[in-house]
Amino acid sequence: MAGVEPTGSYTYPDVPGDPDRTGVLRNRFGLTRHSELRPAEYAMAHIRMTEIAEGLGPTGSFDKAHLKAIHHHIFQDIYEWAGFARNEHPFIDGQRAEKIGSISKGGTFFLPGSRLEMGLDEALRPIRDADVLRGSTPAQFAQIAGQVLAELNYVHPFRDGNGRAQEAFIAELGRPYGHDVDFSVITKARMIAASIETARDPSSPAMRHLVEDATDSRRRETLRAAFSELRERGEDPHEHDLRTASPSDPI
Repeated sequence: MAGVEPTGSYTYPDVPGDPDRTGVLRNRFGLTRHSELRPAEYAMAHIRMTEIAEGLGPTGSFDKAHLKAIHHHIFQDIYEWAGFARNEHPFIDGQRAEKIGSISKGGTFFLPGSRLEMGLDEALRPIRDADVLRGSTPAQFAQIAGQVLAELNYVHPFRDGNGRAQEAFIAELGRPYGHDVDFSVITKARMIAASIETARDPSSPAMRHLVEDATDSRRRETLRAAFSELRERGEDPHEHDLRTASPSDPI
């Protein structure tokens, strides 16, 4: 019957002609507008991400279960499906949701859901023995963590919230080995560009360079100075693809 809502949908029924009420994720508060959900989600997720940054988040072995636990911790207050991968069947508003096979964003297609388990295994393979990072320099850490981040981004295991869960996961990965990974110096424009580049070319150094900028204290200070300069000019730093110089950059 036309207009009948699909069983177990991740989203509320769309309201034709109203973008603010189209594709809105079902949430614990019944917010059916993007303009209502976005600020609520951001505020609650920010609190949980701060807890993780302060060492109050879930612990684990940097495996699939650990990644899911981090996603659950960040989004538990807003989504019933927090911590469930898109190849699983979470209960949402009392109904079992369908698996999500195909997912894309901004023209970039991510790994099909049918290959998600294999994709996660491959993405996390470099840190199966996380002690490979013991004694690593920021550059050495970034080499491995950047590869993991690029692969996780391509796998895109969750219906939403992948970026924040992945950043928290990588930041936690650095903690036991003395690396303070601060993604606040990575602009939205840069993260999007690196995600697209590495999805199209897994050998791209874009994500490795990004993680090194977030890990090396001198590089972070350089980027913070650039943030300040842009703000003084009345510009939003996050609209710019800001990065420090790389050895491969042309002079």
